[in-house]
Amino acid sequence: MVEGFLPVAAVVALRNFFATGIFDTVHPAGLIILMLALITAFIFRRGLCSWLCPLGLLSETLWGAGGRAKWRVARLPRYIDYPLLWLKYAVFIVVIKYFFFMSAKDAASFMRMPYYAISDIKMFDMFAGLSWLGYSIIGALILLTFFIRSFWCRYLCPYGAVLGFVGLFSPLFIKRDKNLCTGCKKCSKSCPGIVDVAKSRFVVISTECTGCTTCVSICPEKGALTFRFAGLIKIKPLLFGILFVALFFGGVYWAKGNGMWESSLKFEQFRRLDQVMNRPHR
Repeated sequence: MVEGFLPVAAVVALRNFFATGIFDTVHPAGLIILMLALITAFIFRRGLCSWLCPLGLLSETLWGAGGRAKWRVARLPRYIDYPLLWLKYAVFIVVIKYFFFMSAKDAASFMRMPYYAISDIKMFDMFAGLSWLGYSIIGALILLTFFIRSFWCRYLCPYGAVLGFVGLFSPLFIKRDKNLCTGCKKCSKSCPGIVDVAKSRFVVISTECTGCTTCVSICPEKGALTFRFAGLIKIKPLLFGILFVALFFGGVYWAKGNGMWESSLKFEQFRRLDQVMNRPHR
């Protein structure tokens, strides 16, 4: 049985794996997805955000649906933009704190809890039975993303913050040749991550760069913007996407082939645990 992806549970499982070397067999797919996300972020920056994340696709679709309406903003004023940016990084700091300061004993105890085994079911139940407040929050996020480009991705997504930090150490980056650049700023205007590519001196270094390759593809001056590995090897935008997808799904295929994808708990065990956890307490 394959369980759902629970990022917080996967972080605890990863902490336990580093501390004890024991791989989580209850929610193995979630741990594999998190590990692949971190590995690909180290190589391909935040490629997961631009090439696989459904929320990223929804965000760009909502923004594109509005066309060129004047009442929408591609970027908020700096005095609003910068403080809002810290929202997701605040969550990121909390995640890092738990990862590094949670003891191996606490991580193992958490993973032995019955609630941990059915946490994906509980997550599904939460979304399946949303209250009016839940629907209101989702509706507000959709509207904000329609009016403000990449609102969720830029200001609220903590996983993007984690991948962005890891991506800073990536050997693959966008190089800008200022001698070939004409200053048309098409790269900056087209960037979904709202990175001011045109102002980068030599290389684009930003936690908001998702590796979508849009700026490189749209640049009218050949060679002004190039993807480079270790500063030497040029990589075509399409090849970047192919390599990222191949590595990610290759990792999933490897995990499935080595029995590290499906949960060790059977359906009946999940059902019994769910019944016990939902039983009213006296």
